[in-house]
Amino acid sequence: MRLLNTSSLTLHDFYDKAIPPYAILSHTWGAEEVTFQNLDKQSSKALAGYTKIVDCCALALSDGWQYVWVDTCCIDKKSSAELSEAINSMYQWYKNAEVCYVYMVDVIKAENELPLLADAPFYKSLWFKRGWTLQELLAPDFVVFYDRDWEELGTKLSLRTEVSYATRISSRHFANPTGASVAAKMSWAANRRTTRTEDIAYCLLGLFNVNMPLLYGEGQDAFMRLQEAILNKNSDESIFAWKDPTLVVSGMFAQSPDAFAASGDIVSRVYPQLYRRPSVMTNKGLEIDINMNLTFGKFQTDLQKMIGSKCGAQAILLNCAREGYENDPYFVPLMCTTEKSYVRFSPNILPTWSLNDLDGRCLFDIRREYIEMKYIASFIHKDRPDIPLIVLSPHKYGFSLVEARDEFMNERSQQLTERVDLGGWKVSRIGVGHVMLWFRSNLGENLILEVDLFKLHPEFKVYAPVWKGTSGKTTIGVPDFLKVKEFFASIAGTDRSSVSLQAGRKVSVSMSKKSLQGKISYVIEFQVGEPVSPTS
Repeated sequence: MRLLNTSSLTLHDFYDKAIPPYAILSHTWGAEEVTFQNLDKQSSKALAGYTKIVDCCALALSDGWQYVWVDTCCIDKKSSAELSEAINSMYQWYKNAEVCYVYMVDVIKAENELPLLADAPFYKSLWFKRGWTLQELLAPDFVVFYDRDWEELGTKLSLRTEVSYATRISSRHFANPTGASVAAKMSWAANRRTTRTEDIAYCLLGLFNVNMPLLYGEGQDAFMRLQEAILNKNSDESIFAWKDPTLVVSGMFAQSPDAFAASGDIVSRVYPQLYRRPSVMTNKGLEIDINMNLTFGKFQTDLQKMIGSKCGAQAILLNCAREGYENDPYFVPLMCTTEKSYVRFSPNILPTWSLNDLDGRCLFDIRREYIEMKYIASFIHKDRPDIPLIVLSPHKYGFSLVEARDEFMNERSQQLTERVDLGGWKVSRIGVGHVMLWFRSNLGENLILEVDLFKLHPEFKVYAPVWKGTSGKTTIGVPDFLKVKEFFASIAGTDRSSVSLQAGRKVSVSMSKKSLQGKISYVIEFQVGEPVSPTS
């Protein structure tokens, strides 16, 4: 562990039991941070980050601490080995600190006098919205909050009501976060953000007491690996107690902590009547005991209409429930995709089951099956569930949807104002007739698809051009869309359903009509091959 001397501002390395008592800083990064490489450079002294380090050292020294740890300058981030060790050790480093100073650069004490009002600036601080600061709040025993001028605001104990309100973390878990369920811990990370996609998983390693290698560039797979690591170490089935309104079917793992936003009051339980053997991750998916041929009692009508009533319903009854409603455990509906494989059905809901329906007995069959873990089927527009377009498993090949536009060709359809019944989904032709989807892979490849839904009985024409954007922004601007529109005009009359991308991989796109949730939906599926070798 590398520590900063509070008197000389020099760095010193310590190992294991030789590590001296130290203070530690929690803060949000700004534009002028001082790194390990430039700490001792004269030019760094003009940076705002240097002033923050100096002020932190002065505070620690006045409190009697000879050393302090600051993440900006105490880690050599150019060393992947050191960075990996630091991230896997960081929770313990914060836990072992004598005191943690929380520096809130966007808070002024004079505007946050106790008792705080519901709209106090304190609650709006960026510190409450960052992924890394979660462990920095929970790990240390003694935490002191400071405003931008290093005026003390209070401690984690004295501000427990206010901090609990800002973080949605019960104050009883401040002293014992390990006592919370997996779902509750995940809920604490919901709606927090990190600069790198992978860090939303890496910043939670210590909270779940797991270790794993860092693979920057893996994108959302990092959160998948985190859940697998938790599952391998913890039997808490609340890891499956999430819901995502953007998904139609999925694997058992959530796409991000945001899916657990409503799971903060879920507690882990052990129900004798819900006994199952330990689940095992395999190359076929999650091998787990599922519950067959259930009779759903009061919940039967709606759910069995979705799943199908002829063969009963398949589900996983979870050993967890909402706090105060322990007699109503949650369950996960399943849908069979092959003879020995299932996916999670309707992950946009998280239903409960009343144990009263069991009459104290186990009235269902147990069967060992495989649940696909990374199967994803999501609505294109999470805010427009009326659009019958679904993308299956783009993340499997490293693709994510950057943007969907349904207005760029509206002038072509302004006269078509009548509403069309597409298999029970009544949608306006305007803005739905043509939908443009922009995908980007983790290799930096851009893929744009145009879907044509203009006819009463839609005939799909899917174009997959290689589009080289010039803006590099996370959204397409109007000028860029005009260029793409010109491209489509230049290939009018052609039908391209496959294309070779910049990295040499060939992408094939197919469309099919399927019935999901009792409605006809139009499904886009990706098939991505290996890079094509150049021919001589």
